[in-house]
Amino acid sequence: MNRKTTIQILVAVLVVLASGLYLLNPQTSEAPDRLWIPALSEPNAELLSITIEKGESSTALVNRGGQWQVTDRLGYPAKLGAMIDLVSGLRSAKIIERKTANPDHHAELRLTESGAEATRATRIRLELAEDRVVLLGQTASQREATFVRSPDDNQVWLVSGKITASASPNDWLSPVLFDIPETGVLSVTIKHPASRESYTLVREADALNWSLAESPTGLTLKYSSILNQIPSRLAQFKLLDVAHRPANSVEATSVIEVALRDGRIVVLDLVEEDERYWLTAEVKPVPLAQELAATVQSDNGETVNVSSVASVDLGLSVSEAVLEDLRFEISASNFATLTKVRSDYFDTQSED
Repeated sequence: MNRKTTIQILVAVLVVLASGLYLLNPQTSEAPDRLWIPALSEPNAELLSITIEKGESSTALVNRGGQWQVTDRLGYPAKLGAMIDLVSGLRSAKIIERKTANPDHHAELRLTESGAEATRATRIRLELAEDRVVLLGQTASQREATFVRSPDDNQVWLVSGKITASASPNDWLSPVLFDIPETGVLSVTIKHPASRESYTLVREADALNWSLAESPTGLTLKYSSILNQIPSRLAQFKLLDVAHRPANSVEATSVIEVALRDGRIVVLDLVEEDERYWLTAEVKPVPLAQELAATVQSDNGETVNVSSVASVDLGLSVSEAVLEDLRFEISASNFATLTKVRSDYFDTQSED
């Protein structure tokens, strides 16, 4: 093969490669900074709901009076940060450039509507004055951008921002079930129906750690702060899933009564069912709680003084009335901590 023939072959190869690159990245005639979904930014635009689908999974998010709720999870509040990220990402996305219009390339950009799960787009339906359906593909690897298209159009666009949306309802749940500050807690009583190891935790004023109201003799705690585990878990307490509370539930593994300084009691029932861990919660008003709160004693035998304080903010994601109709799935680690028996806190080598 002579030099001239070799050069001709190389030129032909370069032409083929250039053609392929053009299909994936042709020049665009679109004006820069053009919004991808301008309807979201129109005056008085109201986004009523968002439906997200991918493969067999789907979730619906509805805007009720300014609060986003997860329809597939009994209208439970949606995760605020995730909603802000999605809506603002869609609203601010601008077209960067036109990409391929060849459907043969949709799979590698995760913009197909059928076929293997790994190649499928995330389908988003926006309920506006006129509904809009869009497909989200993969995000760009070297820039803050996302490949997108419309279901009825093979044309792919690259838009600004890394826009993602899970089709799993659980991923949209507001994660914090309640957020009870330790400063608002007078005592925590853990009851185990199947054993005799029930116990109450209290903390004296200015004390660093929680202690047992009745401390057993001859036993040594594994470490000084070990009794802080349950009270500290009550702050920023997170859930995994939510469901209707069954009429006939399994007997609780343990029951936790959290006596608040305002006189109320938060009652938590913990149940293991089919290798899942569930919690139900109820807030008892002041009249039902005063007697218990007035008789809690510290580890030195002194009665804990229940002063008149402002109502403790429980940081609930739902109202107390709605709370009583639901049950919440929690993590295995949270369940293990909340169901500990008293002997779990002590060094077994120190027992007589």
